[in-house]
Amino acid sequence: MGEFGIIEKLRHIAKGRSKKIKIGIGDDCAVIGNSELDTLATTDTLIENVHFNLRYFCPKTLGEKAVAVNLSDIAAMGGVPLYILISLGIPAPTQVEFVEELYEGFENMAKKYNCSIIGGDIVKSNSALMISITIIGEIKKNAFLSRAGAKNKDKIFITGVLGDSAAALDLLKEARPTKNKIIEKHLSPTPRLEEGQRLAGEIGVSAMIDLSDGLISDLQRICDESQCGARVYLDKIPISIRLRELGKLSNKNVLDYALYGGEDYELLFTINENRSNNIQKKWQNMKTPITYIGEIEKKRNGITLVHRDGKEEPLAKSGYDHFLNSADIKIN
Repeated sequence: MGEFGIIEKLRHIAKGRSKKIKIGIGDDCAVIGNSELDTLATTDTLIENVHFNLRYFCPKTLGEKAVAVNLSDIAAMGGVPLYILISLGIPAPTQVEFVEELYEGFENMAKKYNCSIIGGDIVKSNSALMISITIIGEIKKNAFLSRAGAKNKDKIFITGVLGDSAAALDLLKEARPTKNKIIEKHLSPTPRLEEGQRLAGEIGVSAMIDLSDGLISDLQRICDESQCGARVYLDKIPISIRLRELGKLSNKNVLDYALYGGEDYELLFTINENRSNNIQKKWQNMKTPITYIGEIEKKRNGITLVHRDGKEEPLAKSGYDHFLNSADIKIN
């Protein structure tokens, strides 16, 4: 059935009973309305040998990444993170020093992004290490961005570059030299909080999502929620110089990493075509670049990939599916 199918079934079972719920299951964060501000809530669970391998991570770096991927969901709504709850399932042989270093990583990210760890839970795990993190954030009333706001003829943009993280994971699995800078993109992703807040505020984009499962998979989520299609120009996908160089050495198709790899944690967003005309000018003081990669179309057109030579290819391949690939379903 896959992740999307499971989530749809859960949405029908879990009924919201509060009028304060503005967005429930199915987006990057749940949104709960309050008098002056909206509350954002998101959670992620990481399981050893499913989402991470301790051969690649020291505990401190793992703790930092676990928080970063949650912060990325807050960024995708344009919000500000405030509070962190952390639950751990710890195998019995685990040393206390390991847990302390893991928490140092959690606290490093909390301090960096000015939020506070306020509680959680610790239980025994019979096998793998499990990390479950919930982050509570806020945003101005009704200023949040969802996946459901894209309109026909909106322009599609992304922050940063794509594909480095997936390529880095392949290097790690192949036990290739880890001095390559590309490795950092997988081990230490940067949540685009400042960028998300700017896009939700001054820029005024129409829909947004963070790229956790690959460009195509996450674009499909926007199309599903916004009831639209999309056209993506493959020659416009931003790929780093280091990834292009790696592709030449390994004879791998780096575009596949960018389209289907996942864990980039960049922001994919749409913006009205009229507003898009001067977006680069408004963005010029930001360190993270943004790149135009396509446009929203009517739903009946589906997602079309346009090659450099103009050849059009209807989407046949999806991105990473948590459930089919790793038994992981994220419902917000």
